[in-house]
Amino acid sequence: MTSQQRGAFAGRRAAAVVFGLFVVVGLVIVFGGTLARSTDIEAAAERKRAEIAVLEARVAAGEAEIEFYGTEAFLRWQARVHGLGESGEKLIERPANAPSPEPIVPLGASGTDSGALAPFDAWMELLFGG
Repeated sequence: MTSQQRGAFAGRRAAAVVFGLFVVVGLVIVFGGTLARSTDIEAAAERKRAEIAVLEARVAAGEAEIEFYGTEAFLRWQARVHGLGESGEKLIERPANAPSPEPIVPLGASGTDSGALAPFDAWMELLFGG
C-alpha cells in the first residue's frame, strides 16, 4: 500500500467518523425534542385531568342538590319558609309596630356600650378584642 492510498483511506475514515458524529448529534437532538414535547403533553394532560376532577365534583354536588330538592325534608322546609307549617304549628311574627330587638352582646364583651362603632371597627374589636 502506498502512502497515497493510506492517505485516501485515512481521509475516508475521517469522513465516516465526521458523518457518524453528525448522525449521532442529529439523533440526540431529535430524541431531545421528542422527549420535551412528550413532557409538555403529559403536563397538559395532567392539568386537564385535574380540571375534569373539579368539574366532576361540581356535577356530583349539583346532582346531590337536585336529589335533595325532591326529598320530603326539603318540601317541609320550603312549606315552613312560605308560612305553610304542619297542623298545630303557630306562625310567630313580630308585630309591625314593635321596637327593634336589643343587639346581642358577644360573649366576653361588656354589656355597656359607650357608643356605636363603625362596622369595620366593631368587627375588629369582635375578632381581636378591645
